[in-house]
Amino acid sequence: MSVKMIKLCKYFANTSIEVFQYHNFIRRGLCTTIEQPSVNFKKNDLGSVVKSKFSAENNLTLEEEKNSIIDPTNEDVSHIAPYFRPTFNFAAYANKSSTLQELVKLGVDLHKLEKKKDVPDFLLRLDFEANIKQYIIFLHDLGIPADELGSYFTKNPFIFKEDLDNLQVRVNYLKSKRFTNEMITRIVRKNPSWLQFSTEEIDGRLGYFQKNFKLSGSEVRRLASNQPRLITYDLMFVKGNTFAVKEEMGFTDHEIRRLLLKAPRLWMK
Repeated sequence: MSVKMIKLCKYFANTSIEVFQYHNFIRRGLCTTIEQPSVNFKKNDLGSVVKSKFSAENNLTLEEEKNSIIDPTNEDVSHIAPYFRPTFNFAAYANKSSTLQELVKLGVDLHKLEKKKDVPDFLLRLDFEANIKQYIIFLHDLGIPADELGSYFTKNPFIFKEDLDNLQVRVNYLKSKRFTNEMITRIVRKNPSWLQFSTEEIDGRLGYFQKNFKLSGSEVRRLASNQPRLITYDLMFVKGNTFAVKEEMGFTDHEIRRLLLKAPRLWMK
């Protein structure tokens, strides 16, 4: 029996209209034969019953076919607009937040900070006296001039998330590696993100350059203080540039070491 006939049998089995008498109805709801109707139906009557049944089942499909996105509509769609990412502006808080006012006095560029992810929310939760002032003292003691603090915090606002004790440990590590106070000051000034790295990370980076370029201790200190950003730079770029200098340009290991110490920025391009 065809699928359409089975569906037709199920329909008539569930209807309350006694139109057909069933000769046999299998337990699972399928019928094998259908006796003639007890009343005389016209062909058009049977067709209309079948048509109404299948139209009801496919009503959703028919409605979807009628409604096209390119068809004109009378519905008001003026509220629909393109998606825009959330934006933030410090201007609304500048007159109310004493923290923002103090940061502006230091020279912090709020316009740049409000474009950075999670920074505005973070800064507005800080209290200047309780959460910021101690970092100013710490950095000033390291040798950061007062007129550079604004630029430093603009480049690295998340320094306020770091524990001061951890920052001091990272400074002490450099001293243990025989970095002078002048070297440490230069490193922190030229690379504001340096103090974000743990002592283990910095130790691994310094060891990488010493081992792969065969540098002495004094040469490592010289490299780190002259170009501190290179030490925390993406090592994938460093390795790629090293390969290019050695394999593609044909420099020897000795020449590469001299080139690194004299022009370290080549490894950051």
